[in-house]
Amino acid sequence: MNESSPSPSFLPAADPPPNNLIVAGVWMLVLAVFLFSCSACAGIAYLVVPLTARGFDNLPGNVIFGSLAGIGIFLGAALAWQGANIFRRREPRVAAKSFPPSIIFIILFLFAAIIGSIVLTLPGIATYAFPPWHLLAGAIPPIAFVAFAARRLKSNSHMRALVTALTWGALGASSLAIALEVLVGIAFLILIAIVLTLMPGGMAALDQLQSEILLSRGTLDPRVIQRLLTDPGILLAVIGFAAVIVPVLEESVKALVVAFIDPRRTTLADATLWGIAAGAGFALFEGVMNSSIDLNLWVVNILARVTAAIIHVANGATMGRGWYAARVEGRWNRLLIAFLISVLLHAVWNGTAIALSALWADFGDRLGGPWESLIPAGLPIALCGLVLAICASSGLVWIIHTTRPALPTAS
Repeated sequence: MNESSPSPSFLPAADPPPNNLIVAGVWMLVLAVFLFSCSACAGIAYLVVPLTARGFDNLPGNVIFGSLAGIGIFLGAALAWQGANIFRRREPRVAAKSFPPSIIFIILFLFAAIIGSIVLTLPGIATYAFPPWHLLAGAIPPIAFVAFAARRLKSNSHMRALVTALTWGALGASSLAIALEVLVGIAFLILIAIVLTLMPGGMAALDQLQSEILLSRGTLDPRVIQRLLTDPGILLAVIGFAAVIVPVLEESVKALVVAFIDPRRTTLADATLWGIAAGAGFALFEGVMNSSIDLNLWVVNILARVTAAIIHVANGATMGRGWYAARVEGRWNRLLIAFLISVLLHAVWNGTAIALSALWADFGDRLGGPWESLIPAGLPIALCGLVLAICASSGLVWIIHTTRPALPTAS
C-alpha cells in the first residue's frame, strides 16, 4: 500500500459524505458517556458495598465492581478520544506508531502480578487496593498482543478502527456471546433435566445436583464446582456445552465487526489487525472476569489467562483473514474454513481445560493416600497440560506468522 493512499477505516472510504463521519463521532461520544455512567455506578458499589456489608468477604465482589469500572473508564476514554478528534477535525493516529515496544508490556505485567500478589495477602487493605492490580494484570496481555501486531504489521490502519474493533470484542461480542450462551444453556439444562427424569433414580440425582449448585452459588467456593466435575455424567455434559456450543457461539460473534470492512480500501494486514483487536478485547473482558473466581490461586489464574488470551487473539487473526477472503476476494469458502479452524482450536482448549480441572480435583482427593495412587492420577494431568501447551504454542506461532510484515512488491 502506497504512503499516498488513504488510510483504511471502518468508515466509508472514497469520498465519504461528511454526515457519515459526524454520525460515527456522535455514536462514539454517546457510547463513551454510557460507559462512563456504568463505570460510575460500578465505582460507587466498589466504594460503598464493603462499608455496608461488614462480616462478609467483600473482596471477590469488589474485584468485579472495580474491574467493570476500570474497563468502562478505559474504553470510554478511548471512544471519547476518537469521537472528539472527529469534531476537532484531527486525523486519527496510525496504529503502528501508537504503541510502545512489547517489552514495556511484559515489564508492566510482571510488575502488576507481583504487586497484586503482595497486596492480596494484606487483610483489610486488599478489598480496595487489590482490584486495580487485578485489572492491570488481566488487561495488559491482550493489549500487548494488539501492540505487537500493530507495530509488526506496519499497516496504515488508524486508531479509530482499532478502538472500534477492541470495543466490539470487549463489550459487543462478549455481551452477545453471554446472552446466547445463557439462552442455549437454559435449553441445554432443560434437556438434561428431561433426560434425567426418564432414567431410573434420575429425580434423586437431579435433586442432588440442584442442592450442589445452590451450595456453590451461596458459598462462591470453586471447590464445589470441582467436586461436581468428578461425576462422569456432569463432566460429560459440561465438556459438551463448553467444548461444542460455546466455541461455535463465541467464534461466530467475536470478530464479526470485521465483516463491515470496506472491500475497496482494506488490506489483508488491516483485516488481520482488526481481528486481533476484536479477539484481544474479548480476551480482556473474559480474562479479567474469570480470573476473579478463585482468588486463592490468583497468580496461577492470571498466568493461565495469558495462554487463553493467545487462543482468542489467534482465532481473531484467523477470522479477520477469513472475513478479508470473503469480503475482499469473494472466497467465502475461506471464511468457513477459518471459522471451523477457530472453533476446533477453541473446543480443544475448553474441553482440555475443563478435564484438567476435574482431574486436578481428583488428584487433590488422593493426596492423603499412598503415593502409588498419585501416579495414575498424575499422568492424565500431565497429558492435559501438554495439550494446552501445544494449543497455546500453536496459537502464538500463528499470531507471529499472520503479523509478519508484507514484502514489498516489485514495481
